[in-house]
Amino acid sequence: MHAENGFAAIALLVWSEATRNAELAARLTELMREYRNSFALLAGPAGEPWSGCSPQAAGGFLTSIVVGYIARLAIVGDDATEDLSGMIAALMPDADRSEVSG
Repeated sequence: MHAENGFAAIALLVWSEATRNAELAARLTELMREYRNSFALLAGPAGEPWSGCSPQAAGGFLTSIVVGYIARLAIVGDDATEDLSGMIAALMPDADRSEVSG
């Protein structure tokens, strides 16, 4: 998507503007909360596959990875996707998730 329309660069501009615009910051905060909650559902009970971690903590961690990935994509370009599926598989060493297509 980024290669076609510069999505990641646009996201960085929006995040930058949110530091000056309280209404935009509130909207982005809610969006990040929704991402965290969605990822928490994926993490499952007790933050699986990270035992001892709450689903909300796992969701927050995964949301941070997505934000960092978007920033890296905007700055580095498409090379940011190199071995992405391998990195995801390493973070989620569950047998059902060992093969992640990317």
